[in-house]
Amino acid sequence: MPRTWTSEIALASGGVALSVAAGALGAKLAGAVDGLGFTEAVRRFVAGGISGAVAKTISAPLAAIKLKLQCTEDDDEGALDCARRIFEREGWQGFYRGNLANVLGYFPTQAFNFAFKDTIKGFFPKYSPKTDFGKSFAVNVASGGLAGAGSLTIVYPLDYARTRLASDVGSGKAQFNGLIDCLSKTASGPAGPLGLYNGFGVSVVGIVPFRGTYFGVNDTLVSINPYQKDKGLVGIASKFACAQTAALCAAYASYPFDTVRRRLQMQSEKPQEEWVYKGTMDCFGKIAAEEGVGALFKGAGANALRTVGSALVLVMYGELKGILAGAAGK
Repeated sequence: MPRTWTSEIALASGGVALSVAAGALGAKLAGAVDGLGFTEAVRRFVAGGISGAVAKTISAPLAAIKLKLQCTEDDDEGALDCARRIFEREGWQGFYRGNLANVLGYFPTQAFNFAFKDTIKGFFPKYSPKTDFGKSFAVNVASGGLAGAGSLTIVYPLDYARTRLASDVGSGKAQFNGLIDCLSKTASGPAGPLGLYNGFGVSVVGIVPFRGTYFGVNDTLVSINPYQKDKGLVGIASKFACAQTAALCAAYASYPFDTVRRRLQMQSEKPQEEWVYKGTMDCFGKIAAEEGVGALFKGAGANALRTVGSALVLVMYGELKGILAGAAGK
């Protein structure tokens, strides 16, 4: 079946209902740490980590499909075909292959993102979005981008392992037996430990527009949201709308960088003379020339609706931080 927007949207829509469950589950997990009297920094870390890990786990099947589409040169496979092939060859477990690396990496990634963002933002001058909208937006984008780059540096090997394990699904005999096996085989390969950081350059370049847009748009919309302090359904809906808009903008702004990163990661354990792509720009050029510019956006349809999980992360973070602050009596 040719890849169509209809097939990708149909599949992604099925994941929306699953993603919504992350909110309630995240709140229950946060309740376990309600009375521990955390400092503000620890509350940021815990709230960001819980919300991120829960949302990513819920949307793991869509992430697996997206990665397979990004790492293949087959233009005839759509999202539904990809999902069917994974299930036929691996069963439902195939959709969660690499999820341990995903959670282990995403918990600190999301936690550091939020903790770094709030800390970094404090070093910038404070501007009112009502009187200095441009400057306020720039501060939000800069603090979000720097936070994303800093956290990525810490957890990149886990992101690499997640990509390799997820793309290993349905490719015949599995190349890796798990997270540790993937990391050790790559680190002992021709490139050594640096093989775990293949694609890191384009990742840093890509994380700035992604996290910058993600946090920048959300923080800016939140600051002008007239229902931000509403504790009812209208308040939650308005927060979700702000977060979903931010997640969609960020997803499309950075998607080509993410595709190139995945392609570079896929060749890490091979000898350098066998590499298909010699670097970031070579990868961009070859994909565009041989597969068309649209190939840089493979899986973007499913990924767009998968941003429901990213939006939930932003909403959950604010709610969980408020819960933990209330438990500390602040």
